Amino acid sequence: MYKLENIQTLGERGVVYIVFGKEYVKEALFSAQSVKKFSPNLPIVFFTDVEIDSPFVDAATIISPSHQRAKVDFIGYSPFEKTIYLDSDTCVVRDISDMFDLLDKFDIGGIHDFARKREKYSKIVPEYGSIPYS
Repeated sequence: MYKLENIQTLGERGVVYIVFGKEYVKEALFSAQSVKKFSPNLPIVFFTDVEIDSPFVDAATIISPSHQRAKVDFIGYSPFEKTIYLDSDTCVVRDISDMFDLLDKFDIGGIHDFARKREKYSKIVPEYGSIPYS
């Protein structure tokens, strides 16, 4: 269905962006730069509708999205065994590698809270303490 021959297996863990439209691609490149600042060896793959030439992207493939939320169509093509998917407007401010530890226990993880991890909740809910800070 989709030709992804230019993406090779880059290792067990990596970051995926699925982004289209020049403005969103520009935003995602800024995000990828923030990932590399704190995790320089973490591979990054883009699924996009424009050519990418960036030192912050390890591999990219051209896609033809058919609707506004096409990320659901392409996330399954991640070349990694463990994938962190980031939206284009994500700015990483520390190493996010510990997020992969969640995938040792769960098939999928997500975040919807902008707040930082709070120590007081670790005292109330023991499981909360085992969630990685990132």
